[in-house]
Amino acid sequence: MSWEATQWANKQRLRLPQEQLVLLCVANCADPEGVAFTWWKRKEHWWTYLVDHTRLSRATIFRHLNTIEGLGLGRRQKIVAVDGTVRFVMELDLEKFVDMEAADVDEPQHLDSQSHSETGTICNQSHGETVPVSLVRLQEKNLSESPDSLPDPSQAPSGLSKEDSTPAIRNPHAFEQFKSLCGGPPSAYPQLLIEEWNRLTPEKEAQLLHGAAGLGALRARNARGLVGPLKLIRNSILWSDYGRHAPQPSLSAPPRAWHALGSVEWRGRAALYAIIGREMPEAKPNERGEKGADFLGSLPQAGLVLAQFADNLGQVRKCDWVFLHAPDDRFGDDMAIAVDRDRPKIAAWRERVHECLGIAVAATVTKLPFPVAIRQPGTNATIETNYGKGLWVPTEWPPAKGSTDPPNPTTSDDDEFMKQQGLG
Repeated sequence: MSWEATQWANKQRLRLPQEQLVLLCVANCADPEGVAFTWWKRKEHWWTYLVDHTRLSRATIFRHLNTIEGLGLGRRQKIVAVDGTVRFVMELDLEKFVDMEAADVDEPQHLDSQSHSETGTICNQSHGETVPVSLVRLQEKNLSESPDSLPDPSQAPSGLSKEDSTPAIRNPHAFEQFKSLCGGPPSAYPQLLIEEWNRLTPEKEAQLLHGAAGLGALRARNARGLVGPLKLIRNSILWSDYGRHAPQPSLSAPPRAWHALGSVEWRGRAALYAIIGREMPEAKPNERGEKGADFLGSLPQAGLVLAQFADNLGQVRKCDWVFLHAPDDRFGDDMAIAVDRDRPKIAAWRERVHECLGIAVAATVTKLPFPVAIRQPGTNATIETNYGKGLWVPTEWPPAKGSTDPPNPTTSDDDEFMKQQGLG
Protein backbone atom coordinates (compact mmCIF):
# COMPACT_ATOMS: atom_id res chain seq x y z
CA MET A 1 0.00 0.00 0.00
CA SER A 2 1.29 3.44 -0.94
CA TRP A 3 -0.16 6.65 0.45
CA GLU A 4 1.24 8.51 -2.58
CA ALA A 5 -0.80 6.40 -4.98
CA THR A 6 -3.91 6.53 -2.78
CA GLN A 7 -3.68 10.30 -2.45
CA TRP A 8 -3.20 10.57 -6.21
CA ALA A 9 -6.31 8.43 -6.87
CA ASN A 10 -8.40 10.57 -4.51
CA LYS A 11 -7.58 13.65 -6.58
CA GLN A 12 -8.95 12.13 -9.81
CA ARG A 13 -12.48 13.05 -10.89
CA LEU A 14 -13.94 10.31 -13.05
CA ARG A 15 -17.47 10.21 -14.47
CA LEU A 16 -18.80 7.11 -12.73
CA PRO A 17 -18.42 6.26 -9.03
CA GLN A 18 -17.62 2.66 -10.01
CA GLU A 19 -14.64 3.89 -12.06
CA GLN A 20 -13.41 5.92 -9.10
CA LEU A 21 -13.83 2.89 -6.83
CA VAL A 22 -11.81 0.61 -9.12
CA LEU A 23 -9.05 3.22 -9.40
CA LEU A 24 -8.88 3.59 -5.61
CA CYS A 25 -8.63 -0.18 -5.13
CA VAL A 26 -5.82 -0.42 -7.69
CA ALA A 27 -3.98 2.50 -6.06
CA ASN A 28 -4.37 0.81 -2.69
CA CYS A 29 -2.29 -2.11 -4.04
CA ALA A 30 0.41 0.08 -5.64
CA ASP A 31 3.95 0.73 -4.46
CA PRO A 32 5.45 4.24 -4.15
CA GLU A 33 6.34 4.10 -7.86
CA GLY A 34 2.68 3.56 -8.74
CA VAL A 35 2.94 -0.10 -9.84
CA ALA A 36 0.13 -2.23 -8.41
CA PHE A 37 0.46 -5.93 -7.52
CA THR A 38 4.25 -5.89 -7.94
CA TRP A 39 5.22 -8.02 -4.97
CA TRP A 40 1.76 -9.22 -3.99
CA LYS A 41 1.77 -11.82 -1.20
CA ARG A 42 -1.96 -12.44 -0.83
CA LYS A 43 -3.77 -15.37 -2.37
CA GLU A 44 -6.20 -12.98 -4.10
CA HIS A 45 -4.43 -11.27 -6.95
CA TRP A 46 -5.27 -8.97 -9.81
CA TRP A 47 -8.96 -9.03 -10.83
CA THR A 48 -9.98 -11.43 -8.03
CA TYR A 49 -8.85 -8.89 -5.46
CA LEU A 50 -10.70 -6.09 -7.26
CA VAL A 51 -13.90 -8.14 -7.53
CA ASP A 52 -13.78 -8.99 -3.83
CA HIS A 53 -13.23 -5.40 -2.66
CA THR A 54 -15.48 -3.54 -5.11
CA ARG A 55 -18.35 -6.09 -5.29
CA LEU A 56 -18.42 -5.55 -9.03
CA SER A 57 -18.45 -8.28 -11.65
CA ARG A 58 -15.35 -9.32 -13.53
CA ALA A 59 -16.72 -7.89 -16.76
CA THR A 60 -17.46 -4.56 -15.11
CA ILE A 61 -13.99 -4.46 -13.57
CA PHE A 62 -12.33 -4.87 -16.96
CA ARG A 63 -14.66 -2.32 -18.56
CA HIS A 64 -13.63 0.28 -16.00
CA LEU A 65 -9.97 -0.69 -16.36
CA ASN A 66 -10.31 -0.01 -20.09
CA THR A 67 -11.69 3.43 -19.26
CA ILE A 68 -8.85 4.15 -16.85
CA GLU A 69 -6.32 3.10 -19.49
CA GLY A 70 -8.08 5.17 -22.13
CA LEU A 71 -7.72 8.25 -19.93
CA GLY A 72 -4.00 7.57 -19.61
CA LEU A 73 -4.13 7.06 -15.84
CA GLY A 74 -2.68 3.56 -15.97
CA ARG A 75 -1.46 0.74 -18.13
CA ARG A 76 -1.78 -3.01 -17.65
CA GLN A 77 1.37 -5.06 -17.97
CA LYS A 78 2.16 -8.75 -18.22
CA ILE A 79 5.54 -9.29 -16.59
CA VAL A 80 7.66 -12.35 -17.33
CA ALA A 81 10.55 -12.52 -14.87
CA VAL A 82 13.91 -14.08 -15.63
CA ASP A 83 12.90 -17.25 -13.78
CA GLY A 84 9.81 -17.59 -16.01
CA THR A 85 7.27 -16.40 -13.43
CA VAL A 86 4.29 -14.59 -15.00
CA ARG A 87 2.67 -11.74 -13.08
CA PHE A 88 0.03 -9.18 -14.05
CA VAL A 89 0.55 -5.65 -12.77
CA MET A 90 -0.85 -2.21 -13.50
CA GLU A 91 1.42 0.80 -13.73
CA LEU A 92 -0.24 4.07 -12.71
CA ASP A 93 0.88 7.43 -14.05
CA LEU A 94 1.19 9.40 -10.80
CA GLU A 95 1.98 12.59 -12.69
CA LYS A 96 -1.32 12.75 -14.59
CA PHE A 97 -4.61 14.16 -13.31
CA VAL A 98 -8.07 13.90 -14.89
CA ASP A 99 -11.19 15.94 -14.12
CA MET A 100 -14.04 14.55 -16.20
CA GLU A 101 -16.58 16.89 -14.58
CA ALA A 102 -14.70 19.91 -15.89
CA ALA A 103 -14.35 18.22 -19.29
CA ASP A 104 -18.13 17.69 -19.45
CA VAL A 105 -18.73 21.38 -18.72
CA ASP A 106 -16.25 22.53 -21.38
CA GLU A 107 -17.32 20.00 -24.03
CA PRO A 108 -20.76 18.63 -23.07
CA GLN A 109 -21.36 17.10 -26.49
CA HIS A 110 -17.89 15.69 -26.98
CA LEU A 111 -18.81 12.03 -26.75
CA ASP A 112 -22.32 12.27 -28.14
CA SER A 113 -21.28 14.25 -31.24
CA GLN A 114 -19.08 11.48 -32.58
CA SER A 115 -20.33 9.86 -35.71
CA HIS A 116 -20.68 6.11 -36.07
CA SER A 117 -17.62 6.08 -38.29
CA GLU A 118 -15.52 7.46 -35.40
CA THR A 119 -16.56 4.92 -32.80
CA GLY A 120 -16.06 1.24 -32.41
CA THR A 121 -16.53 -1.59 -29.96
CA ILE A 122 -14.23 -3.93 -28.13
CA CYS A 123 -15.34 -7.44 -27.32
CA ASN A 124 -13.44 -8.73 -24.30
CA GLN A 125 -13.12 -12.41 -25.01
CA SER A 126 -12.11 -13.18 -21.43
CA HIS A 127 -15.51 -12.10 -19.99
CA GLY A 128 -17.71 -11.82 -23.07
CA GLU A 129 -18.75 -8.18 -22.69
CA THR A 130 -18.94 -5.57 -25.45
CA VAL A 131 -17.53 -2.16 -24.50
CA PRO A 132 -18.06 0.95 -26.66
CA VAL A 133 -14.92 3.08 -26.96
CA SER A 134 -13.59 5.69 -29.34
CA LEU A 135 -10.90 4.90 -31.88
CA VAL A 136 -8.53 7.20 -30.04
CA ARG A 137 -9.01 5.15 -26.90
CA LEU A 138 -8.75 1.96 -28.89
CA GLN A 139 -5.37 3.07 -30.23
CA GLU A 140 -4.16 3.97 -26.73
CA LYS A 141 -5.23 0.57 -25.48
CA ASN A 142 -3.45 -1.18 -28.34
CA LEU A 143 -0.28 0.79 -27.68
CA SER A 144 -0.29 -0.33 -24.04
CA GLU A 145 -0.59 -4.02 -24.90
CA SER A 146 1.56 -6.39 -26.91
CA PRO A 147 3.66 -5.13 -29.84
CA ASP A 148 1.73 -7.47 -32.11
CA SER A 149 -1.28 -5.14 -32.03
CA LEU A 150 0.74 -1.96 -32.63
CA PRO A 151 0.18 0.04 -35.84
CA ASP A 152 2.61 -0.17 -38.71
CA PRO A 153 5.46 2.24 -37.93
CA SER A 154 5.97 2.91 -41.61
CA GLN A 155 2.55 4.58 -41.83
CA ALA A 156 2.85 8.28 -41.03
CA PRO A 157 -0.15 10.51 -40.24
CA SER A 158 -1.83 12.15 -43.19
CA GLY A 159 -0.10 15.30 -44.36
CA LEU A 160 3.26 14.29 -42.87
CA SER A 161 6.13 12.38 -44.35
CA LYS A 162 7.80 9.57 -42.50
CA GLU A 163 10.79 11.81 -41.72
CA ASP A 164 8.55 14.64 -40.41
CA SER A 165 6.68 12.28 -38.10
CA THR A 166 9.82 10.98 -36.38
CA PRO A 167 10.12 12.67 -32.96
CA ALA A 168 13.35 14.30 -31.83
CA ILE A 169 15.50 12.17 -29.51
CA ARG A 170 16.44 13.56 -26.11
CA ASN A 171 20.04 12.67 -25.23
CA PRO A 172 20.69 10.70 -28.45
CA HIS A 173 24.06 9.38 -27.25
CA ALA A 174 22.45 7.64 -24.27
CA PHE A 175 19.62 6.39 -26.49
CA GLU A 176 22.07 4.70 -28.85
CA GLN A 177 23.87 3.27 -25.83
CA PHE A 178 20.57 1.84 -24.59
CA LYS A 179 19.88 0.10 -27.90
CA SER A 180 23.42 -1.23 -28.03
CA LEU A 181 23.23 -2.61 -24.48
CA CYS A 182 19.92 -4.37 -25.14
CA GLY A 183 21.39 -6.27 -28.08
CA GLY A 184 19.27 -8.48 -30.27
CA PRO A 185 17.31 -7.34 -33.31
CA PRO A 186 16.27 -3.67 -33.55
CA SER A 187 12.79 -2.67 -32.43
CA ALA A 188 10.07 -2.87 -35.08
CA TYR A 189 8.54 0.32 -33.68
CA PRO A 190 11.34 2.90 -33.50
CA GLN A 191 8.99 5.90 -33.18
CA LEU A 192 7.25 4.43 -30.15
CA LEU A 193 10.61 3.58 -28.65
CA ILE A 194 11.75 7.20 -29.04
CA GLU A 195 8.52 8.50 -27.49
CA GLU A 196 8.93 6.25 -24.48
CA TRP A 197 12.58 7.29 -24.16
CA ASN A 198 11.73 10.99 -24.23
CA ARG A 199 9.39 10.52 -21.25
CA LEU A 200 12.20 9.30 -18.99
CA THR A 201 13.74 11.48 -16.31
CA PRO A 202 17.55 11.47 -15.98
CA GLU A 203 17.28 9.27 -12.87
CA LYS A 204 15.07 6.70 -14.60
CA GLU A 205 17.30 6.88 -17.65
CA ALA A 206 20.26 5.70 -15.57
CA GLN A 207 18.16 2.88 -14.07
CA LEU A 208 17.05 1.80 -17.54
CA LEU A 209 20.62 1.70 -18.85
CA HIS A 210 21.63 -0.48 -15.91
CA GLY A 211 18.77 -2.87 -16.66
CA ALA A 212 19.66 -2.87 -20.37
CA ALA A 213 23.22 -3.88 -19.47
CA GLY A 214 21.84 -6.86 -17.55
CA LEU A 215 19.55 -7.76 -20.44
CA GLY A 216 22.48 -7.69 -22.84
CA ALA A 217 24.52 -9.88 -20.49
CA LEU A 218 21.73 -12.46 -20.37
CA ARG A 219 21.36 -12.31 -24.14
CA ALA A 220 25.07 -13.04 -24.49
CA ARG A 221 24.50 -16.21 -22.44
CA ASN A 222 21.71 -17.29 -24.83
CA ALA A 223 19.09 -17.03 -22.07
CA ARG A 224 15.46 -17.62 -23.04
CA GLY A 225 12.34 -15.53 -22.51
CA LEU A 226 14.08 -12.17 -22.91
CA VAL A 227 12.17 -9.01 -23.82
CA GLY A 228 12.89 -6.46 -26.50
CA PRO A 229 13.89 -2.82 -25.98
CA LEU A 230 10.31 -1.49 -26.29
CA LYS A 231 8.92 -3.80 -23.64
CA LEU A 232 11.91 -3.17 -21.39
CA ILE A 233 11.57 0.60 -21.53
CA ARG A 234 7.85 0.31 -20.72
CA ASN A 235 8.25 -2.04 -17.74
CA SER A 236 10.21 -0.35 -14.97
CA ILE A 237 9.89 -3.50 -12.86
CA LEU A 238 12.22 -5.32 -15.25
CA TRP A 239 14.93 -2.68 -14.85
CA SER A 240 15.94 -3.90 -11.40
CA ASP A 241 15.23 -7.53 -12.33
CA TYR A 242 17.62 -7.46 -15.27
CA GLY A 243 19.98 -5.04 -13.51
CA ARG A 244 21.03 -7.82 -11.13
CA HIS A 245 22.75 -9.49 -14.07
CA ALA A 246 24.60 -6.37 -15.26
CA PRO A 247 28.39 -6.85 -15.33
CA GLN A 248 30.28 -5.09 -12.58
CA PRO A 249 32.45 -2.18 -13.76
CA SER A 250 36.12 -3.09 -13.86
CA LEU A 251 38.32 -1.08 -11.54
CA SER A 252 41.11 0.75 -13.29
CA ALA A 253 44.63 0.08 -12.09
CA PRO A 254 46.11 2.84 -9.92
CA PRO A 255 48.54 5.13 -11.76
CA ARG A 256 52.19 4.07 -11.66
CA ALA A 257 55.28 6.24 -11.95
CA TRP A 258 58.80 5.29 -13.00
CA HIS A 259 61.63 6.57 -10.78
CA ALA A 260 65.33 6.35 -11.56
CA LEU A 261 67.91 4.67 -9.37
CA GLY A 262 69.62 7.21 -7.10
CA SER A 263 66.89 9.84 -7.46
CA VAL A 264 65.40 11.58 -4.44
CA GLU A 265 62.26 9.47 -4.86
CA TRP A 266 64.29 6.27 -4.95
CA ARG A 267 66.34 7.12 -1.85
CA GLY A 268 63.25 8.25 0.06
CA ARG A 269 61.52 4.97 -0.72
CA ALA A 270 64.65 3.04 0.29
CA ALA A 271 64.49 4.63 3.76
CA LEU A 272 60.75 3.88 4.07
CA TYR A 273 61.20 0.30 2.89
CA ALA A 274 63.94 -0.18 5.50
CA ILE A 275 61.55 1.02 8.23
CA ILE A 276 58.87 -1.51 7.26
CA GLY A 277 61.43 -4.27 6.68
CA ARG A 278 60.86 -4.74 2.95
CA GLU A 279 63.39 -5.08 0.13
CA MET A 280 63.48 -2.48 -2.62
CA PRO A 281 62.56 -3.76 -6.12
CA GLU A 282 65.37 -4.58 -8.50
CA ALA A 283 66.41 -1.65 -10.64
CA LYS A 284 65.93 -2.45 -14.33
CA PRO A 285 66.68 -0.35 -17.42
CA ASN A 286 63.80 1.29 -19.24
CA GLU A 287 63.52 2.04 -22.98
CA ARG A 288 66.03 4.88 -22.56
CA GLY A 289 68.55 2.63 -20.79
CA GLU A 290 68.07 4.31 -17.39
CA LYS A 291 67.84 2.01 -14.40
CA GLY A 292 64.90 2.32 -12.05
CA ALA A 293 61.52 0.79 -11.19
CA ASP A 294 57.80 1.48 -11.32
CA PHE A 295 56.01 2.53 -8.13
CA LEU A 296 52.42 3.44 -7.26
CA GLY A 297 52.49 7.19 -7.67
CA SER A 298 55.01 9.50 -6.03
CA LEU A 299 55.93 10.18 -2.43
CA PRO A 300 54.63 13.23 -0.58
CA GLN A 301 57.09 15.82 0.67
CA ALA A 302 57.49 14.09 4.05
CA GLY A 303 58.73 10.96 2.26
CA LEU A 304 61.18 12.83 0.04
CA VAL A 305 62.81 14.38 3.13
CA LEU A 306 63.92 10.89 4.20
CA ALA A 307 66.15 10.58 1.09
CA GLN A 308 69.12 11.88 3.15
CA PHE A 309 69.18 8.59 5.10
CA ALA A 310 69.95 6.41 2.05
CA ASP A 311 72.76 6.46 -0.52
CA ASN A 312 72.40 6.56 -4.29
CA LEU A 313 72.04 2.78 -4.44
CA GLY A 314 69.26 2.78 -1.87
CA GLN A 315 71.42 1.33 0.92
CA VAL A 316 70.83 2.42 4.53
CA ARG A 317 72.95 2.06 7.72
CA LYS A 318 70.54 0.83 10.36
CA CYS A 319 73.34 0.76 12.88
CA ASP A 320 73.19 4.58 12.87
CA TRP A 321 69.43 4.62 13.33
CA VAL A 322 67.33 4.83 16.49
CA PHE A 323 65.47 1.90 18.03
CA LEU A 324 62.06 2.73 19.50
CA HIS A 325 60.80 0.27 22.10
CA ALA A 326 57.30 -1.11 21.63
CA PRO A 327 55.19 -2.72 24.41
CA ASP A 328 56.28 -6.30 25.09
CA ASP A 329 54.98 -8.58 27.85
CA ARG A 330 58.47 -10.00 28.28
CA PHE A 331 60.02 -6.65 29.23
CA GLY A 332 60.95 -6.08 32.85
CA ASP A 333 59.78 -3.16 34.91
CA ASP A 334 62.93 -1.20 34.16
CA MET A 335 61.87 -1.05 30.47
CA ALA A 336 58.44 0.43 31.17
CA ILE A 337 59.76 4.00 31.16
CA ALA A 338 61.47 3.52 27.77
CA VAL A 339 58.30 1.97 26.32
CA ASP A 340 56.14 4.86 27.55
CA ARG A 341 58.66 7.36 26.20
CA ASP A 342 58.76 5.77 22.73
CA ARG A 343 55.05 5.09 22.40
CA PRO A 344 54.10 8.51 20.89
CA LYS A 345 57.15 8.39 18.59
CA ILE A 346 56.10 5.01 17.17
CA ALA A 347 52.59 6.34 16.63
CA ALA A 348 53.98 9.37 14.76
CA TRP A 349 56.17 7.19 12.54
CA ARG A 350 53.27 4.85 11.79
CA GLU A 351 51.17 7.79 10.68
CA ARG A 352 53.91 9.15 8.43
CA VAL A 353 54.68 5.75 6.82
CA HIS A 354 50.99 5.19 6.15
CA GLU A 355 50.79 8.62 4.54
CA CYS A 356 53.70 7.81 2.22
CA LEU A 357 53.13 4.15 1.36
CA GLY A 358 49.60 3.36 2.56
CA ILE A 359 51.02 0.55 4.73
CA ALA A 360 50.52 0.02 8.46
CA VAL A 361 53.97 -0.60 9.91
CA ALA A 362 54.17 -3.02 12.85
CA ALA A 363 56.81 -3.39 15.56
CA THR A 364 58.86 -6.58 15.30
CA VAL A 365 61.33 -8.51 17.43
CA THR A 366 64.82 -7.74 16.19
CA LYS A 367 68.45 -8.03 17.29
CA LEU A 368 69.75 -5.02 19.20
CA PRO A 369 73.30 -3.68 19.67
CA PHE A 370 72.58 -3.35 23.39
CA PRO A 371 71.09 -5.74 25.96
CA VAL A 372 67.56 -5.47 27.38
CA ALA A 373 66.05 -7.22 30.40
CA ILE A 374 63.16 -9.61 29.80
CA ARG A 375 61.25 -11.97 32.10
CA GLN A 376 61.79 -15.69 31.93
CA PRO A 377 58.61 -17.56 30.96
CA GLY A 378 56.73 -18.85 34.03
CA THR A 379 58.92 -17.01 36.55
CA ASN A 380 59.49 -13.51 37.82
CA ALA A 381 63.23 -13.72 37.19
CA THR A 382 64.70 -11.52 34.45
CA ILE A 383 67.55 -12.11 32.08
CA GLU A 384 69.40 -9.91 29.62
CA THR A 385 69.11 -10.50 25.91
CA ASN A 386 70.02 -8.67 22.69
CA TYR A 387 66.57 -9.19 21.16
CA GLY A 388 63.80 -6.69 21.71
CA LYS A 389 60.49 -5.64 20.18
CA GLY A 390 60.34 -2.26 18.52
CA LEU A 391 60.95 -0.23 15.39
CA TRP A 392 64.17 0.97 13.69
CA VAL A 393 63.78 4.55 12.42
CA PRO A 394 66.26 7.18 11.11
CA THR A 395 65.41 9.69 13.87
CA GLU A 396 63.33 9.63 17.00
CA TRP A 397 60.60 11.79 15.47
CA PRO A 398 59.43 11.72 11.82
CA PRO A 399 59.30 14.79 9.58
CA ALA A 400 56.19 16.90 9.92
CA LYS A 401 53.41 16.37 7.40
CA GLY A 402 54.06 18.47 4.31
CA SER A 403 57.30 19.84 5.73
CA THR A 404 60.42 20.28 3.60
CA ASP A 405 62.67 20.43 6.67
CA PRO A 406 64.61 17.31 7.71
CA PRO A 407 63.62 15.54 10.93
CA ASN A 408 64.98 17.24 14.03
CA PRO A 409 67.17 14.75 15.92
CA THR A 410 67.29 16.85 19.10
CA THR A 411 66.28 15.32 22.39
CA SER A 412 64.26 18.26 23.69
CA ASP A 413 61.10 16.19 23.67
CA ASP A 414 62.88 13.41 25.56
CA ASP A 415 64.16 15.88 28.14
CA GLU A 416 60.66 17.24 28.64
CA PHE A 417 59.34 13.69 28.99
CA MET A 418 61.97 12.84 31.58
CA LYS A 419 61.10 15.99 33.54
CA GLN A 420 57.42 15.00 33.56
CA GLN A 421 58.44 11.62 34.94
CA GLY A 422 60.56 13.25 37.63
CA LEU A 423 63.76 11.77 36.25
CA GLY A 424 65.38 14.90 34.80
